[in-house]
Amino acid sequence: MPGFRDWFIINAPSIAASATRIPDEGGLNIEGLAWDHERHALLFGVRTPLSANYPLVIPVRVKDLDGPWTTNKLKMLKPIRLLIDPAEAARGIRSIEYVADIRAFLVIIGKAISGEKAPFALYEWKGSKRGKTRRLNVSFADKMKPEGVTSGTIAGRPALLYLDDGGGYQVLWLDQTRF
Repeated sequence: MPGFRDWFIINAPSIAASATRIPDEGGLNIEGLAWDHERHALLFGVRTPLSANYPLVIPVRVKDLDGPWTTNKLKMLKPIRLLIDPAEAARGIRSIEYVADIRAFLVIIGKAISGEKAPFALYEWKGSKRGKTRRLNVSFADKMKPEGVTSGTIAGRPALLYLDDGGGYQVLWLDQTRF
């Protein structure tokens, strides 16, 4: 979409200063993208910068889905600070996905800056403007770098599929899991 980056930076003043820095110095780094049918908006999951040490979701409403998308069809909504558990190192959003089976977004949180040590974690977010989340009892192998999560059906069974930055994956069967 021509001009989108400039439009995004101008319309999201809370992250505007980060646009000129590299990600490992708090520069703009968006790694999550999801559709929010309630807001009629794209949700941008921000790895960096953080807001008061919390990750941000930046919603952008699409005014009209018909025809070519241009910045004139977009409206920036107020950023949402996701309230996650404190950690030793800064953590940002690595993936965000709406899962209809649980009526919530699943958000993978991981280290915000390269070289830091912060475990990956999975959070449930119901989409509230207040950013209230719930950490789910899911752990990842030490060497796994989960960078994506999606839901689907495998052989007739509901499942979550986690994608690893190194090319691997992990399946979690929803019919055998209690969060």
